[in-house]
Amino acid sequence: MEKKLSEKDLIIEDCIIPNIITPNGDGLNDYFVTKYAKIYDDVNITILNRWGNVVYEDSNYQNQWNGLNPNGNKLKDGTYYYFISYNEGNGNTKGIVQILSKQ
Repeated sequence: MEKKLSEKDLIIEDCIIPNIITPNGDGLNDYFVTKYAKIYDDVNITILNRWGNVVYEDSNYQNQWNGLNPNGNKLKDGTYYYFISYNEGNGNTKGIVQILSKQ
């Protein structure tokens, strides 16, 4: 049986998540932006460092993470891991994001 796609299914397949942010204040790629935050009201995000420690977490993500930890300090340049859930937990995605703030 073929699955019938809804308009929302088609939008979700087109949600590209960046794999790099450059939070240096130049206005380009300063924030971790995902279209999930524009589509859903319940986007949960967790960012982990390479040791598995949570460095950022938000249960109502609105594309505001710019490489700072919860204390407002800049995270070191490097690779981080994200976990995103949305649509009341029915949708999940994960991946890596690299912070490159130096020029």
